[in-house]
Amino acid sequence: MTRRTGLLLTVASTLALLSGDASRSTHTSLGGVQRHAESHWRTAEALPRLRITVRLRNWAQVQPMLLEKSQNEATRILRDSGVAVTWLDCSGGNPAAQVSEACDRTVQPTDLVLTIGRKSEKTPRDLLGVALLTPSGEFAHYATVFHDAAVKLAWDRSSVAEVLGYAMAHEIGHLLLGHRHSPSGIMRTELKRGELRRIPKARFRFTERQAALLGEAVLARTLAQRVSA
Repeated sequence: MTRRTGLLLTVASTLALLSGDASRSTHTSLGGVQRHAESHWRTAEALPRLRITVRLRNWAQVQPMLLEKSQNEATRILRDSGVAVTWLDCSGGNPAAQVSEACDRTVQPTDLVLTIGRKSEKTPRDLLGVALLTPSGEFAHYATVFHDAAVKLAWDRSSVAEVLGYAMAHEIGHLLLGHRHSPSGIMRTELKRGELRRIPKARFRFTERQAALLGEAVLARTLAQRVSA
């Protein structure tokens, strides 16, 4: 199946779900689904570049410069997979009324809420972050990454931002892809200090398959948000 066909199926399935006709789309042939989706393809083509908005809550009070570097690293990883990111500072100290209003509004399908926190005594030792996943068919929105865990995993002070950025991209990946892990890349189950230092940065990315699924997931959220507007 080509990526275009996958996106067409996503369009059709999303439209069917939103119209309450999911059972019919499930039993429709591939050709029928494609023809149904083709009639709506202009809607998908008219959309801006696949984009998510991340409301960032810096509860660990990470220094602004370090946090910006982490955001840039996470942005790079997602951008390489075709997904753009808009970051909103929702830590509570931003005086911009426009940003404050955006942070307080109801979470939309393309909105994610990422908290930079610190581990508690009950948090597993090697855990870098956690995503609050939802039942199948529902959009997940909330995740947390642990700044102190990133500090311990980093091989030197200058690499903390890089490790934190990896963790941010990983948890965003879970919100969009669910429980999926892979033996390599950014969605590997475990990150180790030695590997982080040895493996080239370019290899910490989503696999080609994961990138295709990310595109489908963001497209589904974008269509859901457009239809509900």
